[in-house]
Amino acid sequence: MKISEREKYLLGILLAVLVVVGYYEFVYTKQIKKIDGLKTQKIGVESKYNEIMSTINTMDSKKENLKILNAKIEDKSKNIYPELIQEKLILEIDELLKSSNLKGNINFSKLQVQGIESNKSSYQPLPNSSLQSLADQYNNENSKNNSASSSNQASSSGQISQQTGNDGQTKDVSAGNTAQQIKVTLSFKGTYSNLSSFIKNVEVRDKRIVLSNLSMAQSNQKEISGSLTMEFYAVPKIGDEDSNYSNWLLNNKYGKGSPFGDGQMSTLATTIENSAKEKEEKSDFSMIVKPINSDLPTLTIGKDKDQSRTSYLYADNPGIEKLEVTFTKDKDGNYYYKYKTSKNSYPLQYTTKGIGFTPSSNDIMFNIFSTLRQGNDDKASVELKVINNTDKVVSLIVNGDDATNPRVSITGEGTAVNITKR
Repeated sequence: MKISEREKYLLGILLAVLVVVGYYEFVYTKQIKKIDGLKTQKIGVESKYNEIMSTINTMDSKKENLKILNAKIEDKSKNIYPELIQEKLILEIDELLKSSNLKGNINFSKLQVQGIESNKSSYQPLPNSSLQSLADQYNNENSKNNSASSSNQASSSGQISQQTGNDGQTKDVSAGNTAQQIKVTLSFKGTYSNLSSFIKNVEVRDKRIVLSNLSMAQSNQKEISGSLTMEFYAVPKIGDEDSNYSNWLLNNKYGKGSPFGDGQMSTLATTIENSAKEKEEKSDFSMIVKPINSDLPTLTIGKDKDQSRTSYLYADNPGIEKLEVTFTKDKDGNYYYKYKTSKNSYPLQYTTKGIGFTPSSNDIMFNIFSTLRQGNDDKASVELKVINNTDKVVSLIVNGDDATNPRVSITGEGTAVNITKR
């Protein structure tokens, strides 16, 4: 069969078209799909890469925030028991009774884990006397106000009639946050000054004890008797805080040699171990400076004896942290303080005079506790600027700072600022 040149030309074109179509359908299309898949995969990988890099870039900030958060948790939970051990609570109550010369018997409730009870007042104002309107008219009160007041009084009266309970309080139990708790009913007998001393001793303890349901009556001319409820709470602690609470250090002789004799119970000298108790020194403010590899932030500052820890301010800086502290006295003789770091301040509204306080002595006492350098790479330090706008001297006592390369540098502005290094 002879094929003409024209047919050969047409067959060539057809073959070329078939090759192109076949390449497009079986090769090019698959390659395009692979490329689109790779592009999508690239976008996903880039997104993950950017997320990882963002996490890495914020790692130092997150570590700083974690250390500050841990420090805040430790400070907030410092005055709460790590666990409730009835035997130790007995010893602690015994010491409180003896130190206040109060006699008493105790009864423990069952140890429970539940929400914290809070008393909410359901008080409603009483309706006015029926003669109130006449008195208002006599005193030329506005009749419209009287009408509105009468309406409010009527609604208040209706609400009052619906209230239940004898003491005007309703108990609200928070089910979201629970804690280990135990209640102790104390039946006491003694003088009123003994009871006052007992309450004061409870208030100054490092661990918080809640007193409630106090009732008392006069038993004779000198003594009173009554009962109150002591509430103990415990929460788990982070780290090794209060890790030695469970240790018993009772080396004295306890109990009675004879069950009918006088015994040695009067020789009880110690109660629960309290190794974290600070020395009683007159100080208004304290500051702690640590290296960056410490579990605590590099800077912690706060007002002494602040049980709520609301005045505490933290910073965690591997380099130099600038701290400004300002003391002010107004024309009425009141003293105020405020301070700020590179990121935060106390109070938040730093343009105000600050928070009021009463100096503990003739000077404003400021204790600073520093630590030695831990090598050439240890650069954590504080540049403290003290602005004294008062008539008192600000006395700063620096304890334990590095003599060769001090961690704390201080400059003063305004009235006298004295610096003592120990």
